[in-house]
Amino acid sequence: MAERYFFQAWLLVATALTAGYARAEPANTLETARRLFHEASELEQSQAWSAAAAKLREALAIKDTPGLRFHLGHCEEQSGELVEAQRDYLRATALIQSGASAPDVEKLLPDASAALKRRIPTLLIVPPAGMTDARIEVDGVAVDPLAHDPLSLNPTSHRVVATASSGQRVEQVFTLAEAEQRVLRLEPPPVTPPPPSPAAAPAAPISQPKTPVNAARSSSAARSYLLLGESALTLVGLGVGIGYAFARSSATDRALAAQHAVASAAMGNSGACATPSGPLAGSCHDFSDAIDARQRDGTIEVIGFVGAGVSASALVATWFLLAKPNAPEQAVRYTPWLSKDAFGVRGTF
Repeated sequence: MAERYFFQAWLLVATALTAGYARAEPANTLETARRLFHEASELEQSQAWSAAAAKLREALAIKDTPGLRFHLGHCEEQSGELVEAQRDYLRATALIQSGASAPDVEKLLPDASAALKRRIPTLLIVPPAGMTDARIEVDGVAVDPLAHDPLSLNPTSHRVVATASSGQRVEQVFTLAEAEQRVLRLEPPPVTPPPPSPAAAPAAPISQPKTPVNAARSSSAARSYLLLGESALTLVGLGVGIGYAFARSSATDRALAAQHAVASAAMGNSGACATPSGPLAGSCHDFSDAIDARQRDGTIEVIGFVGAGVSASALVATWFLLAKPNAPEQAVRYTPWLSKDAFGVRGTF
């Protein structure tokens, strides 16, 4: 339901935005762009994202507007092309900053861009040791091996190849998930060690110090309490993040519905909310309130998920760093004995 309101409202907005260029562009060219946008909107409603993106690119070849760029970025985002979507959102922002009038897009664009940025995975490549002159390629495209900034990539499978001038080659294939921040350390192929010398004596095992019983129990109890507290904080953070994610989605639906009402009442005048009057004033007020609520809920959502992530990281660190102490060794008991012919000491375990 929310998507239908969104696309219907944007159809009216895009028509109003392109109408201002009618004097400068041939009528048949603008009519073609409007037709392509209408077809793309229908494809978006049926979630045919790739086909809709193709129509929008055809329209952009005729006229580059913030509304068309915003729609194209939305289609690419739904198709998993997050890097391409970010590029189109940035282009829409640049058009608005250069003077293109698109007040509705201007209100929705910051939140859409920020949400997308949190989803894009990154990759930082550490070249192999001893291969400082290596040529590094990611999916067949050369990258700077000395770059310190991580690469933004789509959440899918990727292939990294490092080739040294000597001909030595290191290749690795992996898959990135959404929002993942991976550091990839390329390692040269392992060198097979020579067989051990027959005369080499095996190293004597190193005895581990025994943990006192009381100290082991105290460490185990502290570890349990710490794990319990970090688990609780993780669950609270997730609850807050998920709850406000639903609240933000509801605010988005309200904003889209209010925008549709504004567009219908204003008859395509995208700047009508600057001086609203009559029924239009109520719709403009609802739209503004919904946008404010969406931004507030989005901020709390991020705080909740970040808190959950920090608590989960601390939970994992506590689990591995504060290892559970081994059970204390059983004490040995010695009992003296005496018989008719001999005497001695008997040990029990």
